[in-house]
Amino acid sequence: MCKKLKTLSKKKLLPFLALSLLIFCLTSSSVNALTVVDDMVTVPPGYRAWSWSADEGDTVSVEFTVTGGGTIDFFICEETTYNDWKDDFSTSMTRYERLNDVSSADIEFDIPSDGTWYVILDNTDSLSSKTVQIKAESVSAGEEALVTIMAVLILVIIAVAIYLGIKKVRARGEEEEI
Repeated sequence: MCKKLKTLSKKKLLPFLALSLLIFCLTSSSVNALTVVDDMVTVPPGYRAWSWSADEGDTVSVEFTVTGGGTIDFFICEETTYNDWKDDFSTSMTRYERLNDVSSADIEFDIPSDGTWYVILDNTDSLSSKTVQIKAESVSAGEEALVTIMAVLILVIIAVAIYLGIKKVRARGEEEEI
């Protein structure tokens, strides 16, 4: 009787540990995105800009749709470029993910260096306002890596549990044949 209890406990231990790890990963290691903007905005003749602090390797995701007024320009830039651009709207500066005359976009951009970054809806070439639904989120590179590591770890635990279960079933089958 005591041997059966030990065997039963061992049988339940591995799946219990795998399930516990999975629940832990899903609740404590989920990727927390920083919301840069999530709003319906009016962009007057001129521009609208949103800033956030990012580290090299972070990813910013931007989705927007012009819902009224036509098309708009869009770009992402770092702080120095933004400060230079807003003074004279020069086009010779380094801008990333530059889009001209678009009505919608879905962009993912990996931040190339630490600093303050800007998402910009550029309406400087227009005399009329635009209504835009925009959502931008920044995800830390470290958080993405942690989630990936945890997912791989869960898969390894599940694979080991399946392997041990198959091995145990084969061992029982060989015992019964004898």
